[in-house]
Amino acid sequence: MLNKNYRHDIDGLRSLAIMGVFFFHLQIFYPAWKGGFLGVDIFFVISGFIIFNLLKKVKKIKDVKNFIYRRARRLLPNLFLVCFLIFVIYIFFFPDFLL
Repeated sequence: MLNKNYRHDIDGLRSLAIMGVFFFHLQIFYPAWKGGFLGVDIFFVISGFIIFNLLKKVKKIKDVKNFIYRRARRLLPNLFLVCFLIFVIYIFFFPDFLL
């Protein structure tokens, strides 16, 4: 899918942020690496920038509702799946006194 408004530079910044988080999690092997929290912050700022620019193009309230509906339709099934899986794992793997 070709989109002339797509910004490849933002993908580069995202990859740097993700690499920061990844290397932070490898801190066990490389204790000198710090900055995973900075990677998360950069990723959130980039995501906010993208969402803000998408919302800036919306002109009508109906379009804003449609925008929110599309995001919820994309994100909520994954949220419910993760919550369900965590609940099942919690029941089977945690001790009885924590239930």
